[in-house]
Amino acid sequence: MTMSARCLCLILSAALCPAGQAGAQTLELTPPTPGAAPWRIGASIETVYDDNILRIDSDAGRPTADLILRPGAAGRYVRAVGRHELTVEAAADYGYYTGNPDRSRLRARAATAPLLRIGGIEMTPVAKIGVEDADYGDINAALTNRRTTATLGTGLRWAREVGFYPLAEVARDVTRNNAPFGFADQRSTLYRGGIGYVRPSLGRAVAYYARVESRRPAVGIVNRTDRAGLGFSRSVVSHLSIDADLHYLHVDSSGARLAPFSGLGWDGALTVRPGERLAVQLGTSRRIINDALIPSGYAISSEYRVKLRWRVQDRFRLETGAELADRTFRQDQQVIASPIGADRYVLLSGGARRTLQRGLGIAANVQYVRRTTDSGVNAFHATMATLGMSVEL
Repeated sequence: MTMSARCLCLILSAALCPAGQAGAQTLELTPPTPGAAPWRIGASIETVYDDNILRIDSDAGRPTADLILRPGAAGRYVRAVGRHELTVEAAADYGYYTGNPDRSRLRARAATAPLLRIGGIEMTPVAKIGVEDADYGDINAALTNRRTTATLGTGLRWAREVGFYPLAEVARDVTRNNAPFGFADQRSTLYRGGIGYVRPSLGRAVAYYARVESRRPAVGIVNRTDRAGLGFSRSVVSHLSIDADLHYLHVDSSGARLAPFSGLGWDGALTVRPGERLAVQLGTSRRIINDALIPSGYAISSEYRVKLRWRVQDRFRLETGAELADRTFRQDQQVIASPIGADRYVLLSGGARRTLQRGLGIAANVQYVRRTTDSGVNAFHATMATLGMSVEL
């Protein structure tokens, strides 16, 4: 591997951050309702102030601030065809950096996930494609990588209102990058099967086994993740709902010198609604990240989050939240040299949204993000403030 490629790998492996581009989610299409038009179309414009667009350590250098203009559009088509349901969605936006036009970036995605009912079987084919000028190199370097992702898969479930039912899922994910970042290309295949049980008075429970095989052809790495566990979801009362998934994780690799990982994983959320207008959500998860940004290994991530939503009036709501992620990276230093073995990521956010008449809406959002690392390399903090307006037809 050349020295330039090795340097790129250092930047890539350091740049894996849970947050994407800042935004107040100005454009929110109205959820489909019976009797409504099958299609919805919307457009938005956001103004974002980011005080550290290159995500550099403010102790090591002077951060670069910029004002970003982001126009966007989205559309959705939902229609019932007999017993089946068809859904197609698409969205795109372009962030123009007024002071640093070379940092301007595009995001676009499209997806379809119809629900097909064949006898007592529910089939959910899924197809997705996305293109983005990703933030990979935005830590201490002005690098840009246009990443293309695609997903194709399907799920099967024998629909029952009460009793046991089998389920199965298979999906294929492909990630491709620009030529300088081609070593981070990845192909992943998911297989999942299980038995579920549903009863209105008890909720829904699932026992399952899942396997994900992720291949990085350019560096000859294969990561295999096995997961077996139990999932449970129930609305205990109208003001309380629980979603929980506890499972055993095992990860092993070939083509790299990585010690296997075995341990517990989980994904849980508790939503409490003290009143009709207030909702508080607590969540936690422990998972394996098999991302193309970690070309020679994977990450073990423990995450905690809290979110509060307050509908002050029918057309006005407030949201605030906090997230914490502790991650440990397992990589083969003989393949990709990285100075970072672990990091901590903190995100604080708050926002407001006001819906006006005739489909108009305005939104404001503030985010603060901080990253610390065990070696001190590629640590940063940044504040982003967003003001946006949207219209829906």
